[in-house]
Amino acid sequence: MNKHRFFCFFLILIAFFVLALPSRSVWGKTAFLTISSDPGADSFTDATAFAGRFNVSVSGDSWIATVHLQRSFDDGTTWVDVDSFSCNIEAVVDEPQRGGLLYRIGIKDGNYTSGTVVLRLTR
Repeated sequence: MNKHRFFCFFLILIAFFVLALPSRSVWGKTAFLTISSDPGADSFTDATAFAGRFNVSVSGDSWIATVHLQRSFDDGTTWVDVDSFSCNIEAVVDEPQRGGLLYRIGIKDGNYTSGTVVLRLTR
């Protein structure tokens, strides 16, 4: 009987912690965008909260553009360039700060020339 009570208590404890996780979970997030013609204005993925390690992917065939990875400390009001790319790249970013940061990736107005570029941020 004691083992049964312990097992039930253990299951309830696990359920409590799973349900108590924040709704903005950092697992399985993806921000994705494909650009294949001049957007005529800034064109970025949706702003997504990332903490810890996440992946940056810039790919495509024969594209010419400058892609910017940006971060916001004020919930998307202001964006700061973190890095820029002009060729295909797969990278891992390590963001040590927890909470309050948003990332996006895209092309600023006037930085697209030709081709199809696929942009992706994932965790």
